[in-house]
Amino acid sequence: MPNSVQKSSWRRQFKSHDKVKKRLMTGAEASERDANQREKAAEKEARLNAVTSATQAEAEEEEAAEDPFLCPPSTAPAAIQTSRAGRKRAPTMKALEAEKAPKRGTGRGRGRGPG
Repeated sequence: MPNSVQKSSWRRQFKSHDKVKKRLMTGAEASERDANQREKAAEKEARLNAVTSATQAEAEEEEAAEDPFLCPPSTAPAAIQTSRAGRKRAPTMKALEAEKAPKRGTGRGRGRGPG
């Protein structure tokens, strides 16, 4: 009787967290998948390099376009801070009564006795 045809001995799961009973990838499928992942990574890196080179070129153009006679912002005088408060709020009756009431204590701590 002839020997039975053996299936591929090297197999890999599609996902590391998939079901155990799911069909495994053959060597050809695994190599194709790895090649696709490498291509995607190369495309992503090329796009990233293109974006960074474009931003660098824009930054260099901005530096060249600056007026050489202007002072850098660090030597400019500080901006004067103005209050944005509008009109004063009208006090409530409770606040007016608290102002008129006599103050309690002498202002020397918690009042735990003399001295």
